[in-house]
Amino acid sequence: MVSGMIETTSSLARVCEALRKESWIALDTEFMREREYWAALCLVQLAAPQQQGVLVDCLAPQLDLSPLYALLRDKAVTKVIHGGQQDMEIFYRLTQDVPSPFFDTQVGSMLCGYQDMRGLNVLAQDFTGKTLDKSIRRSDWRRRPLSLRQRRYALDDVHVLCQIYPVMTKKLDALRRQEWMAEEMALRSSPHLYCNDVYESWRRLSGLPVGRRHLARIRELAAWREEHAQEWNVLRHRVFSDRQLYGMAKAGVSRAMIRASIHSKHRSKIGDDAIDDLLLRLKKVGEQAIESCPRPQDAPFLDDKEKEIFHGLVSLLKACCVEHGVAQILITRLSHLRLLSRGWRYDFPFCKGWRYRLFGERALSFVDARMTGGA
Repeated sequence: MVSGMIETTSSLARVCEALRKESWIALDTEFMREREYWAALCLVQLAAPQQQGVLVDCLAPQLDLSPLYALLRDKAVTKVIHGGQQDMEIFYRLTQDVPSPFFDTQVGSMLCGYQDMRGLNVLAQDFTGKTLDKSIRRSDWRRRPLSLRQRRYALDDVHVLCQIYPVMTKKLDALRRQEWMAEEMALRSSPHLYCNDVYESWRRLSGLPVGRRHLARIRELAAWREEHAQEWNVLRHRVFSDRQLYGMAKAGVSRAMIRASIHSKHRSKIGDDAIDDLLLRLKKVGEQAIESCPRPQDAPFLDDKEKEIFHGLVSLLKACCVEHGVAQILITRLSHLRLLSRGWRYDFPFCKGWRYRLFGERALSFVDARMTGGA
């Protein structure tokens, strides 16, 4: 049986009141983000052990989501999700809070021996023997009424999460990794991960240079682009492309060059004051101290000694992952190892917590020995 849609505040309040009596619930969302910067929340799925799942119609005109937000803030109820980065972003924008506490089964799986980020369909098959139909994942979740197939699809995910969670927590207990999982969830509960800070948007770019002042110009251009993408609610490349951003970061940019780079559909929205603001920000980059410029995100060019250290670190990382059954991507990025190979000591994630005990301590000792000529 597939439940109906919750479309009134009173119905939602009754459901959320009942769910707040549980120690944990399963949570999932369906949203649309094909052409917009901000995701449009269309549907929320909720389920608890031994209870029928429910669908919350977030587009219902008479629905106030306040009871749902109170449930998401309830510290006595763990919210079980899968690959919830975008879900957390949406709820943070709506409430200025990160739902807490939460348990991400995608992260948990990588502490249980999976070597990369697996989809829920893989975990469903492995943990429950159930095959999830993902063929309508990209369907139009704005359209009403939702089809029976859409509603079944949406509920399947939270029902499966209700089956996976108890098994996964037992496995983490057996591996003595519940503390690691708690540490991971605490890190992922930080609001700065979900606040869409425009001055962090440059980090998403690929092929970044290592020159710090060049990076600072890219940071300003990316921030300006992000501000306007947010204001117009369009995808960032609909302001100007990455290629155009890099071109402006290299060249002596002018007002005409900036205006010509703006997507033709949105060019009329940009006034001279906005362009002058960008030109002033780029001018200030040339005046600021190099220490205030961003640090490189990667070190693509290594000399022979640095390459030897890097390959040694990669071998050490692989051995560590095999020995402990932990996904490599959960411990560190290869770009961080390249930076470490050059002797750059940043505040890498593997320099603290369980990662340090598992890998970081050995990695830093290995680099220190190689840098000083040890074996």
